[in-house]
Amino acid sequence: MASDVLRVGLIGAGRRGSQHAATLTELTEDFELVAVCDPNPAAVQQHVERYGGHGYGSAHELFASEQLDFVVIATPPDLHHVGVAAAAQHRVNVLVETAMGLTRGMMDVLAETAERAGIVVEVAENYGRRPVELLNRRAVEAGAIGDLVHLSAFNGPANNESAYHIVSLFRAYAGGADVVDVEAIERGTRLDPAFAVPNSGKGETWMDAALTFDNGLIANINYVTTWTSPHRGGRPRIFTVNGTKGHIVSEEAGGTNRLHQVLDGRPRDLAMTVETQMIGGQEVPANFAYALEPRLVETNHFSEWIRTDSNAGTPCDGVGRATELLSLKQAIVSGKPVGRTIADGRRSQEIGISIIEAARTRERMSATLGPETPWERTQHEAFRRRYGVDPLTGFRELI
Repeated sequence: MASDVLRVGLIGAGRRGSQHAATLTELTEDFELVAVCDPNPAAVQQHVERYGGHGYGSAHELFASEQLDFVVIATPPDLHHVGVAAAAQHRVNVLVETAMGLTRGMMDVLAETAERAGIVVEVAENYGRRPVELLNRRAVEAGAIGDLVHLSAFNGPANNESAYHIVSLFRAYAGGADVVDVEAIERGTRLDPAFAVPNSGKGETWMDAALTFDNGLIANINYVTTWTSPHRGGRPRIFTVNGTKGHIVSEEAGGTNRLHQVLDGRPRDLAMTVETQMIGGQEVPANFAYALEPRLVETNHFSEWIRTDSNAGTPCDGVGRATELLSLKQAIVSGKPVGRTIADGRRSQEIGISIIEAARTRERMSATLGPETPWERTQHEAFRRRYGVDPLTGFRELI
């Protein structure tokens, strides 16, 4: 094994953990997935059989038995700060999945634990790292649609009732501007078990929110808390970027993107083109482009390695994962800054929580929150019931 190949452990063998395992085992020149841990023995066994390495029932067993360069934490979000604390005890670096933590208290504990241990933490936010989004952002930066004035997301993802992913994407397009205030309305909670939000005891909630940035940019998001359910999973997820001279529309489910310009009073539509190549009998996207002058191209730098969910009809989620994994590697090996910091993760989740709070109060409110919100208090109470300890002071008992 080459010296620059990092040894990686995986904490959490569920859906997201499986996706990370697939990407890690494709990037063999950079990573060796040596172990996985999960309290579910069947999930661990399945991972070991498919991806190799050793299997463990707990993080304690994992760290006691393996020498690791970093771990990927892909547990439920309410346990992310627990996983970081376990890694910090052994001075092991971390890629932590999103949302980084459910509440500001959980995220602050995570940040303090990591800082005391001196470990590197990368937040695994991959939406803005996909080639399509990178190309669209380059088009905006090149002035292809004029000055940016408005962003929108229809049917945005809402993990644990917070629209973290889309808020993070809004912030990426905003280019350093921050959200200053939020307005929101929620509707239509149902108690039918078919529409229940997992682990919440609640039915689905539909949310419409408006965000204002400190540079005057405005954004709107529509989401439903049951977005992954069979009833809602087929709904289109549409993202728009609106400027003074045109707009960009992307539909994630279909992988379609269109840039509309108005030049000298004449409109024109440019479809994003995807250039593919056949590798190992599979059609893989190599370049994403708009026929502007000059032509804008975003290259898929992982086309020869990443096979999972990377064909032309998907949003290249595997490419996003590979990008964040290599970002963490560069930070560990070369001391470069990580691509997504703890502060980035905290801020996006705080804005997501402020949407929930604005909907509860039905008032326009600051996107910088004060004391613990009722929603955060509910998450802490649920943690105590589920795990038998306080989420902010007793969580180390779970390591």
